[in-house]
Amino acid sequence: MRGNKINNADLFTQRANEQFESHIKTQSKRSLEIIDKKINWKELLKPLEAKLEK
Repeated sequence: MRGNKINNADLFTQRANEQFESHIKTQSKRSLEIIDKKINWKELLKPLEAKLEK
């Protein structure tokens, strides 16, 4: 009986970890999409491109 409780706890923990990892990936993706919309990458990279061309 005790072994079964431990196995159930392990399964619960594993599932919780998987859901947490999925949540983090989703939030990271959303954050990157928001950043990408708000930043004008061409303007941001112009000074770097100019220095590299020299």
